[in-house]
Amino acid sequence: MGKTVQEYADFLGKDAFDTYFDLLLENNFTCMASYFSLSEQDMLTIYQSPYSMIGSDTICSEKRGPAHPRAYGSFIKPIADFALKRHLITIEEAIHKQTGLTASVWKLPNKGLIRDGFDADFILFDETKLRDCADFKDGTQIAEGIVSVYIGGELVYDGKNITEARPGKCLL
Repeated sequence: MGKTVQEYADFLGKDAFDTYFDLLLENNFTCMASYFSLSEQDMLTIYQSPYSMIGSDTICSEKRGPAHPRAYGSFIKPIADFALKRHLITIEEAIHKQTGLTASVWKLPNKGLIRDGFDADFILFDETKLRDCADFKDGTQIAEGIVSVYIGGELVYDGKNITEARPGKCLL
């Protein structure tokens, strides 16, 4: 829908509280929503901690429809915005928070490092062009500056198109 509950309620001429519950009932409780409960400053403070790592609980789908920006921007934003633009941490730290550190904490064997015997999962990017484009108006915008993506050594994105390869697997 792309609107806040208040915007939709105003459009309908109804109370936001009633609109929220009407939406749930009308959609058999299958509505998806974004809740803003953390200030940007708090998020940036947490992100700079050496103990924080990057992850996402987004829902994956091959269908191109409404999506939370996290679906397409979770892992590019920390590199492009927090490391390269704002210089809150180094690019190496930003990448480690979503690769090696995460694999270590979740005990994912053969993941998170460039090492013999490890899975060859890579995103190659041009740091001068890297930009997270997904937002709440269009959460399916693909980041700029991505050269290619490999999963298990197989090309899955060539910088313009998603390939037919599907080497990914459930990790947990």
